[in-house]
Amino acid sequence: MIFVDGSNLLHSAMDAGNLRIQYVKLKDKLTAGRTLVRPYFFGSYKEPISQRQQDFVKALRAMGYEVHMFSTQMRKDSDGHIFFREKGVDVALVTEMLYLCFNQAFDVCCLVGGDNDYVRAVEYVKRQGRRVEVASFRRNLGGKLQAVADKIIYLDDLIAEITY
Repeated sequence: MIFVDGSNLLHSAMDAGNLRIQYVKLKDKLTAGRTLVRPYFFGSYKEPISQRQQDFVKALRAMGYEVHMFSTQMRKDSDGHIFFREKGVDVALVTEMLYLCFNQAFDVCCLVGGDNDYVRAVEYVKRQGRRVEVASFRRNLGGKLQAVADKIIYLDDLIAEITY
């Protein structure tokens, strides 16, 4: 299984030089000749969802990804400035990962994202005897997540193979 934190990957790719990820190639590279049960993509959108985002979701689904999208939530800072925050994406990804782990749907999963927020979930998956690989850009990989992963795949090393 592959679990993609879409926002984390998008922001990491932008930080690495406004890279555009080819999701079929990413999926193929992370699978590395192994049998892929299913890739999952978790992301967010600002309402109303744009045609570009709708097309992106449609393309991901055509590539075999199961897509879960959540609307961003409007917030105000202490100065009254409005901003939008992603809510529920990490929890949805972790819930799906743990559900599938406990139902023995995979032996190895690859988490595409570098947030230390995923550390506990990775630990629980490993306690069930599953292996967890983490794919992330170096500068966006949390040290605690790196320490608990069974394998790290640095996307920096795959740029030529997974981007346009």
